[in-house]
Amino acid sequence: MLAQAFGCRITCVERAQEFADAARERTAAAGLQHLIDVVHADAREFPLVPERYDAALCLGACFVWAGLEGTVAHLAPAVRPGGFVVVGEPYWRTWPLPDGFDREAGEDFATLGETAERFEATGLELTDAIVSSEDDWDRYETLHWSTLDDWLRDHPDDPDAASFNDMGRKSKRRYLRWQRDLLGWVILVGRLPS
Repeated sequence: MLAQAFGCRITCVERAQEFADAARERTAAAGLQHLIDVVHADAREFPLVPERYDAALCLGACFVWAGLEGTVAHLAPAVRPGGFVVVGEPYWRTWPLPDGFDREAGEDFATLGETAERFEATGLELTDAIVSSEDDWDRYETLHWSTLDDWLRDHPDDPDAASFNDMGRKSKRRYLRWQRDLLGWVILVGRLPS
């Protein structure tokens, strides 16, 4: 969207070859390959040139750099002074979490306010926060369900089909029982000092 709407030049890094290939196909279909470069690489190993970019974004992959603070620390040096770092991060809508809810590995999120404070503590000026609606969150989660369902229909004899089906059912139950009410999503936009 940024390339199409504003003519932005974009470098995308994707570690899964099939996703990188799909991104290249979609980029070509949109006629944007002159603006969008899709690199097949592990983002942890992708060299970021200091102050090369006007903005650096990581939406939904802070685990790559061990969380929110690590992500900002990795991306900020690649952004020119006065540029932007944009991070998408889950947050707990409710705190403390209710009895009976067991956090899974990696769910060390904070409340929305605490997440914004952690972001600003990195030295960025928080200029915008885009908080997902329940409809946004539902759409995101249910796309996983339909994608898995399509894959299972197309690969019924795959040796991993039963395991994927089981994981999908557990994930769906967990979302409907707990996560939809407890977990939110925010995109935080921060400006580097000039």
